Amino acid sequence: MRPHSIKFESQVYTTIYPKWKESNPVFKQRILEIKDSNPETTDTVKENTGWHSSYFLHTEYDHFLEIQKFVEGACNFISKKYFGNPLPFDIYNLWAMTYDIGQDTKPHHHFPSCFSAVYFVDVEKNAAPLCFPEGSFIPQNGLLIVFPGSLIHWVPPTEGSRVILSMNLDGDSKEKFKMIRKT
Repeated sequence: MRPHSIKFESQVYTTIYPKWKESNPVFKQRILEIKDSNPETTDTVKENTGWHSSYFLHTEYDHFLEIQKFVEGACNFISKKYFGNPLPFDIYNLWAMTYDIGQDTKPHHHFPSCFSAVYFVDVEKNAAPLCFPEGSFIPQNGLLIVFPGSLIHWVPPTEGSRVILSMNLDGDSKEKFKMIRKT
């Protein structure tokens, strides 16, 4: 199999979580408690310099259920409105990250995830943007960014602290299994 480079437009979707003002302080407190209990980063990319929780916060804690439901609903909406396919999406990875001044995340993707999401819990005004090859997004508290899992993205060294939740999502696999030929 030989790769060929082609140019294609990729969509990035944004919205503000409506309950961010009351929820984010609680999310931040829970994330910092998790960090205090688990100070070693679990990031699989060792060059990344921020703290990274387990990839399975959604199975280990109930603290983030309301944002999980919101993100899954956002992906369901994207699937129906922009792709004409009312497919339900589920989170299969959810992790927290904290960045202190000077910390960054190297360019990477989340393939084979259909969608990935970043939710900004607590960011200072001079926090580094979330960057994509064709543009970047300035973080703000309560902002949710959803994008294709195969889209390369990164965070340059930050000048202000950032506390985020990140997620990977896939469509309803029960429907996929119905279409797989048994050999």
